[in-house]
Amino acid sequence: MFRKEYLTICLISLLFTFSLLVVIPQIPIVVDNPYYKIDSFIGGYSFILPSGKLLDLKQFKTGLDVGGGTKVIFQAGISSPDEAEKTIQSLLAIFKNRMDQSGYYDYEVGVENISEKKVYVSLPNYVQTDYIKGLLTGSGRLVMKKLKDPGAWKIENAPEIINEPTSWVNSDLTEQDILNILISKDASTGKTQMQLLLSVAGKQKFANLVKENVNKPIGIFVNDSQYPFAVPVISQNLADSPGADPIITGTMPVEALKELILQMKTGPLPVLVTFVETTSVGSTLGTNFIYNYGIALLAALLLIFSLFIIKFRLLGVVYNWSLMVSLIVFSAVSKLVSLVVNVPSIIGVLIFLFMLTDVGYLLLKKLKVEKSDEKPFDLALFQTFEKYKGSVVAIGILTVVAAFVIMNFSSGEIKSFSVALSIGMFSLLLNYFLISRNLLDIFGRKNK
Repeated sequence: MFRKEYLTICLISLLFTFSLLVVIPQIPIVVDNPYYKIDSFIGGYSFILPSGKLLDLKQFKTGLDVGGGTKVIFQAGISSPDEAEKTIQSLLAIFKNRMDQSGYYDYEVGVENISEKKVYVSLPNYVQTDYIKGLLTGSGRLVMKKLKDPGAWKIENAPEIINEPTSWVNSDLTEQDILNILISKDASTGKTQMQLLLSVAGKQKFANLVKENVNKPIGIFVNDSQYPFAVPVISQNLADSPGADPIITGTMPVEALKELILQMKTGPLPVLVTFVETTSVGSTLGTNFIYNYGIALLAALLLIFSLFIIKFRLLGVVYNWSLMVSLIVFSAVSKLVSLVVNVPSIIGVLIFLFMLTDVGYLLLKKLKVEKSDEKPFDLALFQTFEKYKGSVVAIGILTVVAAFVIMNFSSGEIKSFSVALSIGMFSLLLNYFLISRNLLDIFGRKNK
């Protein structure tokens, strides 16, 4: 029995310690004396995931409403004042479409100055503004070009020809002839492959272009750039397969390809757009919102802890312990899945806290009644948790299903609410079946 209790305490302690290390911000540890030196830190770690994505745990992500962010201002190259308002509305619609298609939902688009033809996009602090600049200023256009003088093409002077804008002339094949672009990896070389799925008219245009340029390069120019994005050389095999969708293999950056595909799908920009500047924007709920919310949450927790101790004595102390562990676990999981702290997610946290407190009160009240009947503590604890097990599981499943429905059939910040609610239900079930039950079993039996 002692061995089982020891292992249980170790498991809960490890869970708490790991969660705490995830939650706390980076705390420097510096010791400099004649005997030894330490220059390190605890918390706020960063990891490179197998997918290559950076998992940064330095701080929680905050939304515009809670933590403010950055306003990125753009200049729209509108020449006709009469068309300014209509063009700007069209431009903002494309901006919004590109942001939505990229998976962003916590942002704002609007007009910065109508007379100066300036628009803006406000972003939370965790969003990389450099990526957004490229995403929104890219025209979304693609054109294939051929050499102005094909006879001058030689492999030894390829760099000079390729990087000279006057070496190229437009063909009639553009983004309007491309239905989609598929990205893959060449199994033998590991290089990036880009397959162009062409329309019927596009295939005919490409066939004519290929026929004229066998063993010659064609340039793929994107976003009105003077320099080619890719320069494939037309092979004889491709010329002999006029109806095939071309596959281009090279060292093209995958992220740039994904950005291009999104820009093409959301339509070309109506005018030239250039980046102007970035400025800071404050929280829409006030600069002290996080501090005030933290104080209010701490006061609520102290009130809950006090009521549990007054009402249930040692059992209340033990459940407070389990409640604190559950809150730390909830915070750690939220940080690991990059939950954005905004008003909807805060509402989800409050619902989780209410349910955790409510379940705890019901459990301790029932356990107190069972103990008053002079039952052995083990039996009283077993019957108490068995009584509410079905209800807790049912509530957890129904809540997760509801959160999943909200997540998949809603848009915008409400998704943060569903994610927070799902994490809350996971933490509630973990508390019920592992943390509170075992802590009460080990430390609560001495309660009088």
